[in-house]
Amino acid sequence: MNNDRAPAFSALSPSILDREDRLRIGRQILAVLDHHLGDGCLAGRRVLDIGCSSGVITALIAATAGSTMGIDVDEPALARARAVADPPRLEFRKMSADALDFPNESFDVVVCNQMYYWLEDPSRLMAEIDRVLARGGVCVFMTVNKYKIWEAQYRLPLLSVMPRALADVCVRLAGKGERFGCHYLSYWELGHLCAGFDVHRYTARILKDPLSYRFTKLSSIGQVTRRLPLSWLEALEPLSPNLLWVLAKK
Repeated sequence: MNNDRAPAFSALSPSILDREDRLRIGRQILAVLDHHLGDGCLAGRRVLDIGCSSGVITALIAATAGSTMGIDVDEPALARARAVADPPRLEFRKMSADALDFPNESFDVVVCNQMYYWLEDPSRLMAEIDRVLARGGVCVFMTVNKYKIWEAQYRLPLLSVMPRALADVCVRLAGKGERFGCHYLSYWELGHLCAGFDVHRYTARILKDPLSYRFTKLSSIGQVTRRLPLSWLEALEPLSPNLLWVLAKK
């Protein structure tokens, strides 16, 4: 893991501690799972939230799930999460996403929200998700495309598409650290990364009907996208700055 950046993620990106924003994203995750697995799908299921930060999303999921575990390497954020945890049903542990300390097939559902790009070798993350998922298990994989104008973590334009040496210079000049700590992949590279799973792409479906998936911030764009054929939106997905896929264990 890129340890000089990820442990301080909540300091680098304070929005991760915004409770209302985290609840909004948590409701989106639950809506996607309901559509994919059916209403009440989490009852009795074991859930792992990778990169849980302050635990707001994890706690929301735990309210309708079975045993729920949140992991992160950001100790200050985990301290906030533990302050509201109700063990043993909801627990938080400090743990690296690419070296999960759980037995095989420990979880029925994994949430991996905005995680892969903090790792220098994201294939290890995907191998670990596959390993800890039980048969029939799924992973909600929410992430971003390399090709986007605005890089959200360092809040600088075009940072994700620059040569790394230039990106490091921009980060230093902006006073945001010594180097650019993210490792973004393109849509096609992400497809290769997730090739070990059955991939169910929800990005176009969400653009087609954002309110059904609780994506309230997309309600304005939804006035346009709902008029487009789903096949068109699917064809445009490689250009989408944000992606949401459900990965099913093969």
